[in-house]
Amino acid sequence: MGIQQYFSDDIIENSEGGKQTAIKTAFHLIPSIALFKIAETLYQGSLKYETDNWKKIPVDIHLGRCVQHIYAYLANDKTEDHLSHALCRLMFAAAIHYESS
Repeated sequence: MGIQQYFSDDIIENSEGGKQTAIKTAFHLIPSIALFKIAETLYQGSLKYETDNWKKIPVDIHLGRCVQHIYAYLANDKTEDHLSHALCRLMFAAAIHYESS
């Protein structure tokens, strides 16, 4: 499953006559603070482990660590930003899953 499915050949026209291809995504709805926190966590991880190290880890391990971070957050553990780490681990699992589909 590639990203091509999110692009369209359909042409739409706005009220001022501007034409463009139709969109099938809503990136403007993604909360920017969450993306910045993910990017910060990815930066720190790349320094600690190397860039793209996450690709060498299986989906089930990423999901297990995601759940671990969620429970640590729920337990009010303040040793690290558990929500950002959970987001990254879930994103890694999803990327590996969808890229292998």
